[in-house]
Amino acid sequence: MTIWNPELYDQKHDFVSNLSKDLTSVLHPQKHEEILDIGCGTGDLTNEISKSGATVTGIDTSPSMIDAAKSKYPHIEFQVLDGVDFQLPQKFNAIFSNAVIHWIKY
Repeated sequence: MTIWNPELYDQKHDFVSNLSKDLTSVLHPQKHEEILDIGCGTGDLTNEISKSGATVTGIDTSPSMIDAAKSKYPHIEFQVLDGVDFQLPQKFNAIFSNAVIHWIKY
């Protein structure tokens, strides 16, 4: 398991989220849609998606990243879950993921 430092991530690797903000427009989230963000990290893109009025749930395997996301964006639901094997009660209109696939181990 990779140990993440959320403060370092936000300070030195924020380019990952910044370069991907335009991807949220490709998703074209709509008000009242349910959207899942897999590998949400500290929640910056999850928050961008939520600005559309969609209900967004962010998941990540890192408890420290989820703690940071919850602290930054308390209005969004974040959970520590594995993007390969998880269950959530709701259905989603769309799933969003950015810069996470290469971290998934099968």
